[in-house]
Amino acid sequence: MTIVPVSPAFPSPMCRPAHRCPQNKSRKAAPVSIARKIAHKAEAVKGGIKKAAGRATGSRRLRAEGRGDQIKGNTKQAGAKIKDAVKH
Repeated sequence: MTIVPVSPAFPSPMCRPAHRCPQNKSRKAAPVSIARKIAHKAEAVKGGIKKAAGRATGSRRLRAEGRGDQIKGNTKQAGAKIKDAVKH
């Protein structure tokens, strides 16, 4: 028989954060941080600016790169919204 040490953070060996335990009720997963939300929005805005610059200069590469950045930022924002909705 193996003896598992019990720490104050985890009162019993079965009450790890991954397990459902009455003692873990106060341990809620944190929603997406504000810094990450700002970074996702900044990426989408950066993509929009690149896309507009590509249109203004006639650069297909810059326009496509901007579209890609914008889509990536918008997708990350949508994922963060879903994650926040599930966590609350």
